[in-house]
Amino acid sequence: MIAGFILVVLCTIIGLLILLNRWRIRKNGIETVAIVVRSEEGGTTRSRGFHPVLQYMVAGKSFEVKYSGGNIRTKYANGETVRIYYHKKNPEIIMMPDNKTNFISGIGFLCFGLLVFVAIIARLR
Repeated sequence: MIAGFILVVLCTIIGLLILLNRWRIRKNGIETVAIVVRSEEGGTTRSRGFHPVLQYMVAGKSFEVKYSGGNIRTKYANGETVRIYYHKKNPEIIMMPDNKTNFISGIGFLCFGLLVFVAIIARLR
């Protein structure tokens, strides 16, 4: 029973943190265009995807960052431009608004936590 409540709390916290981080970068970040340098395949055997390596400029300084915001099913072509938001104080923290993987993961954790919570409540009755 206690393990179930711990699972509910952890799933809820993880889901909220994912969604909050995405919202915060989108709200407070600075929008720019990045160029896909290459796409690296990654993930687990059940969830394979691509992580684009993006290059962009901030105040005359070049950054090259591997986007790790979830496994992207679509492989971006080298040289393709994508829209990103970067963190004002740490430009290496980025978010691709067109990639919904983080958003879906956050919602998934919240829904799973809610489902476990409902199951625990039903079992208590």
